[in-house]
Amino acid sequence: MEINAINKLSGRKFELLAKDILGTMGFAKLERTRLSGDYGVDLIGYLQERKCVIQVKRYSRPVNLKSVQEVYAGMTFYKAESCFVITNNIFTKAAQELAQKCSCKLIDREDIKTWFEKRFQTPEEFFRFLENRKITKYKISSEDLIKEFIRVKDFLGRQPTTDEMDSNGKFSCSVYRKRWGHLE
Repeated sequence: MEINAINKLSGRKFELLAKDILGTMGFAKLERTRLSGDYGVDLIGYLQERKCVIQVKRYSRPVNLKSVQEVYAGMTFYKAESCFVITNNIFTKAAQELAQKCSCKLIDREDIKTWFEKRFQTPEEFFRFLENRKITKYKISSEDLIKEFIRVKDFLGRQPTTDEMDSNGKFSCSVYRKRWGHLE
């Protein structure tokens, strides 16, 4: 499934997709919480017999730290041991910093794309990937990002849209946004 198709899903359908992805990662007994009054938690499940809470955000903009705060509070409310936020977008720097401090795992659009490409065999393999991605996220040089942007722009003969950059470029728009806050 392409990320552009994921972006067109309703919030509830994206939640079902997230549930499927997490289920293939080894999460068991995944259940959806009620629609309102869920204390910032959309899914509750178990990973290696540890209770986990997950907030799912299908957003057209970067997910801010409020989502991390909510799922962390939900972790206490539901007496869970781990918390996750999964999104079709990216996370703001503040959300990333808070998640790191409170050991909340963040899964963004790049992680979902990688998940579909690689089909990790175990949760540990996927989490190792997530941790390594956080450490090495700037291994792509600014020069390489700029060259790739110019290549796509020359290929199209005009300024690419975010969808065109995602489908024609070596790097998705979220890489540019994480580095500079925008694509252009």
